[in-house]
Amino acid sequence: MNQMILRAEGLYKSYGSIPVLKDVTISMRAGETHAVIGPNGAGKTTLFKTLSGEVFPDSGWIEIDGKRVEKLAGHRRVRIGVGRTFQVARVFSDYSVLQNLVVAIEARARFRKRLPTVSFRLVPLNSVVDEARGLLEQMGLGNQQDRLAGILAYGDRKRLELAMSLVLNPRILMLDEPMAGMSVADRSAAAETIRRVARERGIAVLLTEHDMGVVFSLANRITVLNYGEIIASGTPDQVRTSAKVRDIYLGHEVEHA
Repeated sequence: MNQMILRAEGLYKSYGSIPVLKDVTISMRAGETHAVIGPNGAGKTTLFKTLSGEVFPDSGWIEIDGKRVEKLAGHRRVRIGVGRTFQVARVFSDYSVLQNLVVAIEARARFRKRLPTVSFRLVPLNSVVDEARGLLEQMGLGNQQDRLAGILAYGDRKRLELAMSLVLNPRILMLDEPMAGMSVADRSAAAETIRRVARERGIAVLLTEHDMGVVFSLANRITVLNYGEIIASGTPDQVRTSAKVRDIYLGHEVEHA
């Protein structure tokens, strides 16, 4: 059986007097793709922030690879294997595609104390450039390595952000709306990339996504949130046939997903 990578139980989070997460429990194994869905305001973003260390839960606990992390800051969770992308792609717009990857690789090396801690190299090592080019080829960006990241098509910027996240060799990869703003063709290509990455690297992929076609074709498991509470969690078929999920969120759309 694949190794358990993420376990979180009994998560509660409120902003002031407003409860946002209510007794949320979630777990993931290596190679699994798990989608979290729900209507706007359901608590998906807060769950992501809580799991990645951007905010701390009011109560409950989180384990990554068997280590308790609910009190660890986000940058420390990155170092133990949490990678994340965002709904609006975060890349260095004024750097070339290749330079974005070089910066990410050198940052990883700094984490591991293999490069000087004061500044980045003026001329990157050949091994760093070779690794960056190889990853760009895998992500379908090899022919765009010299373009500025800021002028890439939106789908390509999202792929670049994903490549930068993969540089750190995460154990769990959190993708916030990875298909947002993409064309149909880009969504299909991105879904295949995510599927391949999870399978080949044994990464646990946790994603939020509004495209139900993508969710039901990509996820091994789905958790549905509503007003901060889990109303269903299981395989795509189990969620698809849940009358409660259809009534609250999916309507008849799920029958055709």
